[in-house]
Amino acid sequence: MTALAVAPSADCLSAAMPDVASARALLPQVQALLRAHGLALRPPPAEPVGCCGRGCSGCVWLGWLDAAQWWRDDARALLQAPAPTSPP
Repeated sequence: MTALAVAPSADCLSAAMPDVASARALLPQVQALLRAHGLALRPPPAEPVGCCGRGCSGCVWLGWLDAAQWWRDDARALLQAPAPTSPP
């Protein structure tokens, strides 16, 4: 039996991304949606490697989460942009 491929849903463009776990789940879905539409965008931000785990104010994970949300906003804008028209 073969697994059915599930088309990526545009829901990932508006779903809440309040924490790292939700961002980790949503970013691959956004990438798949871009690929399904034949669009290219720079990769999402790389996860930080320098977290000390003490919950610092201004934690690198908070910066990463902001960057992930900005990346998703750019992906949304790209997906919503009108398709280029070819010359007659």
